[in-house]
Amino acid sequence: MLDWTYAGVDYNIPGNGGQECIRFLSVFQRVAESLVATLLSIKFIIHGFQQIVIPQKLTKKTERTSASKRILLILHCLVFGTELGFKLASRQMIWVLNPCHIITMVQIFLLAAPPSKFVLAIFRLHMYMLSGAPLALFFPVINTRLLEFEKEIYYIQHILMLIVPVYLLRLGGIYTCEEMHDFSWASIGIGIIFIYHFIPLQIIASLSGVNLNNILCPAVSDPFSGPMYRIFAIMHQAISLPLLGKLLNWIGLQISLDRQKQSCQAVKDQNKMLESSKCASTLDLHNNIPVSPLLENPANETVNNGGVTVLRHTALIKKDKNEICVEPNSIPCPDMFRQNYALPGSIITDDHLSHEDITNEHYKQQ
Repeated sequence: MLDWTYAGVDYNIPGNGGQECIRFLSVFQRVAESLVATLLSIKFIIHGFQQIVIPQKLTKKTERTSASKRILLILHCLVFGTELGFKLASRQMIWVLNPCHIITMVQIFLLAAPPSKFVLAIFRLHMYMLSGAPLALFFPVINTRLLEFEKEIYYIQHILMLIVPVYLLRLGGIYTCEEMHDFSWASIGIGIIFIYHFIPLQIIASLSGVNLNNILCPAVSDPFSGPMYRIFAIMHQAISLPLLGKLLNWIGLQISLDRQKQSCQAVKDQNKMLESSKCASTLDLHNNIPVSPLLENPANETVNNGGVTVLRHTALIKKDKNEICVEPNSIPCPDMFRQNYALPGSIITDDHLSHEDITNEHYKQQ
């Protein structure tokens, strides 16, 4: 009934599958390796669940509907849709079970889903299931891709798989990872990916004869090709899965920090411009006080105009190395003194003049 999903697979192509691929390893070795991998996976998952911490409060995400996110979602859907079209056209839909295609579907979900704890958990887990993307780029298996543009879609899809997590980390909100020293999510992710390979994927591959993700025999580009290739795969994936996840997390953090610095600098520049504008306005207001023709008295910085005295003093405050801002430093003044000595609209200021000095000056004038 499901023959249409793998009827187009050419078993004559090396690494594609067939009886020769199935007989590459003995049944005993397959069972032994699967048992060890499953027990190891269970241990990883249990250890991760014992240490895992899920944030109780979700950070609100304000950029979820940004144009760039929509564009990335559409692009990811178009690329994956084209890949599915190739699989349907060649009657090889079974290859969709490969982990890279599963992770692509997960990323499409992450780009489209609203914020929730479930999305946060899926995002953190998927960060430690991405090692297949760089492996596919460094050791490509494209000898089975015969349709036009099928090879190009192969590369574009795996590049997008690495771009999406970095972009989501840049957005922040629910798209955040745990602390760099926390490996609980990595432990669960490794356990899930190992179990997926050695139980459901291996069973389906054995029944269909299709070498799904090289679980039956090594790929033609595998540098560890040989009877122990699956043992080597367990070892290097146990290292590369958390390493790549932490590396992507670090890159995302650096991008976020740079963006925060730019935002802070923009706010500082804006505040500095507002402050300079404010100081300039104060200086203009102070200079426009009608005090001419007046005789200045430098002793107490008073000005006299036919028996009417105005005290004018400005405090020079250094705001910056290259900026001098003039601001009045107003002090309380008795109504009697203001009526007798102040011009209408003038500012009575002096940062060295006390209330007592003003009173004494009043009596001197009398």
